[in-house]
Amino acid sequence: MNYAEDRLDRRARTAAACYAANSNALDDSDCPAAEKQSTSTELERDLAQAQSIIHRYTSCTPTVHILGDGIYPEEKESAMQKLIEAHRLAGRTLRDGGSNSQSVFHFGMAWKLCYHLNRITSALINEMPNEGHEHSNLDVADNHKCQEWEAVGDYAQMAEFAGFPEVGVIALLFYRAGSVACHLDNFMSQTIDTDTNDDCGCGCGLAECGRSPCYIAFPASSRHVDGILQYFDQIHQACRPSNKIKHPSALDILNQLALLSGKSSGNTSQDRLMKMQQYMSTRMSVEVPTLLRFWNQNLCNENEKHSIQPMHSVLILLLLKLLYSSPIGGPFLLLACQAVPYLAAVLPVSSVEGRHLAKHYKSHWAYFVFIRALVLGERTKKKPGGGSEEIHTPVWDVLLGTDSSQPIRKTSENALFSLYIQDLLAKLSDSTSRSHVHMPQVETHSLPHPPVYVLGDSHVLSLAWQSIYLHSSENCCMYRTFVPYPSTGIKAWHFRNSTQFFTHYNLNASLQRLLQNSTQRYKPKTVMISAGEIDCREGIGGSLLHGYYKDCNDAIENTVLQYLKSVSSTAREYNLQVLLMPVAPHAYRSEKNGKALGRAKRRETMHVWNEVLRRELQLCPESLSRYPHVFLLDYEKKLRIDDPQSPVGYVLKPSFNADYTHVNSTVVKLIMKSLSECGCNLSLL
Repeated sequence: MNYAEDRLDRRARTAAACYAANSNALDDSDCPAAEKQSTSTELERDLAQAQSIIHRYTSCTPTVHILGDGIYPEEKESAMQKLIEAHRLAGRTLRDGGSNSQSVFHFGMAWKLCYHLNRITSALINEMPNEGHEHSNLDVADNHKCQEWEAVGDYAQMAEFAGFPEVGVIALLFYRAGSVACHLDNFMSQTIDTDTNDDCGCGCGLAECGRSPCYIAFPASSRHVDGILQYFDQIHQACRPSNKIKHPSALDILNQLALLSGKSSGNTSQDRLMKMQQYMSTRMSVEVPTLLRFWNQNLCNENEKHSIQPMHSVLILLLLKLLYSSPIGGPFLLLACQAVPYLAAVLPVSSVEGRHLAKHYKSHWAYFVFIRALVLGERTKKKPGGGSEEIHTPVWDVLLGTDSSQPIRKTSENALFSLYIQDLLAKLSDSTSRSHVHMPQVETHSLPHPPVYVLGDSHVLSLAWQSIYLHSSENCCMYRTFVPYPSTGIKAWHFRNSTQFFTHYNLNASLQRLLQNSTQRYKPKTVMISAGEIDCREGIGGSLLHGYYKDCNDAIENTVLQYLKSVSSTAREYNLQVLLMPVAPHAYRSEKNGKALGRAKRRETMHVWNEVLRRELQLCPESLSRYPHVFLLDYEKKLRIDDPQSPVGYVLKPSFNADYTHVNSTVVKLIMKSLSECGCNLSLL
């Protein structure tokens, strides 16, 4: 679940090994190569360890070997626990080596085995003699129980990294639907067989490893999955503009949240949830089925308690992110926006649980705070007369038509949403050799206009689901809608073809899904790309320029040049026009918490980064020849406001601030103007 922390942990161990091995033999100039070799060696060692355990505890028919009747429950539990940890280690290692399709398989196997281990543990608890100690079965089970929620979370997140966020969404909802009701034969349908001649896998010898671009770890066709998809169809068809019910605006919801969360209100988190439900139930035309109300942890009746299991807070945040950031849109986007008011009521930023999540699951919490800001905005009323004031348009108002300046979403697709997901799951579940498997296409639902896909880091969400209009060369107005397809955690440095990391695989899988299938309704000819902010934030130059304490202008320039070279190569490979977004400056932050030096260095790095981008992509024959089909959307200077305390003399203008790291949708107007000035071919949008 904590992919960022896993990466930092591996990097720390690698750096320590590099230092120990080279402190007496190498000078500083040799360290990067040694560190790369050490990283590769550690990945190989971890994978070999995982494969050794998998070979030891897996036979040709695991239901006979581990799950068979001839094995004592205690032995089953011990063997399965070791096998689960081996699959998880293989999943993490393959992820960090950029083998995403093999990684998602192993995380899927860990989830399956974790499910069955919990069944064995429950049997042991029921057979445990009572020796006079006062304890409940639930207490004992909690102490022994495998954390299935972590296993399904790892799998869902890895499905996203493999380029299939839709699979992650269905997996999490399948888990919530009470996968405990599935029969053993159905859930353990994976046929495990050793096939040393199969080059699709990672070397583990398991037949299904790497055969599918995204291994399906749950029954692709079952009453649980069918029920989930039917519910999505219902809310998809029900979300139509209604004259009878006027939906609340984002500002209305923010005002309600302020009433519920005030210090004088005395409301508990459950009080806030119940009152928000009462407020929304009379104001929304769409009733979300109980199974899809993933934010609701308190199930009301006995039927719900037996058929639906509550989700850990981290899974809730992950599901929100996958729903909102998936390029599928339609009912996924609607459900994400419907969830935000409830989650904002239950998880205020200053709450105890919020602080806990921010500390232990930093990336998941950061996404929640960012999405909340994009969906609802801030409590800032539009001034009478409108004018040209810079104002963020909440996605809630865009989606539900409560903003008169925004087009209302289309809802008249003929094909059911469920058919798309069923077809996707069927293709991914096909056991054909991987060489015959094509990347299933992406189909975006319920857009008011043709899409412009925005790929890259989390900053692509700043534009997500907003629409623009442009005047084409024929002197007519054309409309487009920005659709996000993020590659979580990607750096500009990861765009290089030599990169072996999950972000590089994720980016290419996304491009292949968008572009390989010629039957797609809107086959893109142009994509927008955002990258570089993480390079600037985490430091450029590796161990030679550790942190932000040395002059790294040369390293910054080299990184930008490598980035542009790689993007230009991508544009040629996929026959695309690429529009690059600059790195937006960070907003003003207080210097009282001891992080002022790091922030100052990051601002300097971002400034140099954008200056090199401008120089390399200026509109001149030399630049156009060096980087054909790559254009810079040069709006970054208009994001600035003077700040004499900043080392670069400016910070992000407050009206553009979403969460102090990302900008909000106010930037869309600047992008519209930049599109007309960057030299790109607008007819390819």
